Amino acid sequence: MARDRHVCRYRTGTCGAWNGGGRGRSSRRTGRSLTPEHSDVLGRVRPLLARALDRLPSLAALSRLTGDALGAVVLTCGGRCLPVPGLPRHPFLVPDSPILTVARACAGDPGARSTFLCPANGGLVRITVLDCRDESTDHLSALVLVRPVEDTWGLRPQELRILGAQLEGWDDERISSCCGVPWNASRAEEQAHRVGFGTVPALLLGVARAGLYIPPALWP
Repeated sequence: MARDRHVCRYRTGTCGAWNGGGRGRSSRRTGRSLTPEHSDVLGRVRPLLARALDRLPSLAALSRLTGDALGAVVLTCGGRCLPVPGLPRHPFLVPDSPILTVARACAGDPGARSTFLCPANGGLVRITVLDCRDESTDHLSALVLVRPVEDTWGLRPQELRILGAQLEGWDDERISSCCGVPWNASRAEEQAHRVGFGTVPALLLGVARAGLYIPPALWP
């Protein structure tokens, strides 16, 4: 994390010695100059920044491989939200968006993939999260894509919300209260059988892998 703050500090231009302005001009006015220690820090940071910037085009190419990305951003370990070159930033993918909060929570081990659904203009969109952390290289954390939804296995939006609640461990009483429908073990089993699963745990495992659920944080 400390390295992330260090890198971001230089990328945002808060150090005049890097961008030729700000603090650098102040140093000339006061007669101060960079110490050998400062020069050594800059020497170590420059290659790191070059590698970080090089990864963004690669992530853009990865985004285009899906063939249906409606927008994308890259999250950093420090919480920033960066645009992906050549791809639009979807209106849902803005700083402090609840979607990005859920995406950060879903990001798993380096290389992991997770996906979930989100209500959008009377329909649904798919959010795909690809963890791209490489702590030996840079501060980039995860690629977040907005994509269309092709198949929901016949599950209705209300059922997708209930599945999201079940995956978060909500009990039947809380699901009934928040979703406005009576919910119990019998209805859960009926739903599992209708979708083609023998048990409720098997259904939950299947929808978690397929990303066919709406997390409670994204309910309208």
